[in-house]
Amino acid sequence: MGIVDTVEYQLTEPWEGLLVAPARGSDVGVLVLAGSSGRMERERALLLARQGVVALTIR
Repeated sequence: MGIVDTVEYQLTEPWEGLLVAPARGSDVGVLVLAGSSGRMERERALLLARQGVVALTIR
């Protein structure tokens, strides 16, 4: 599988976060956590989405 097009959605409720998904959708999803730093792992979520996985990262 090659790199796929992605879409990003900024989330504000109920958590601040970012949902990154393959443009064609996926049946697989993961939650990407950064630990206690309080930051969102945008690059890691994007990397996963480009491989066909829906990725949600929250603050």
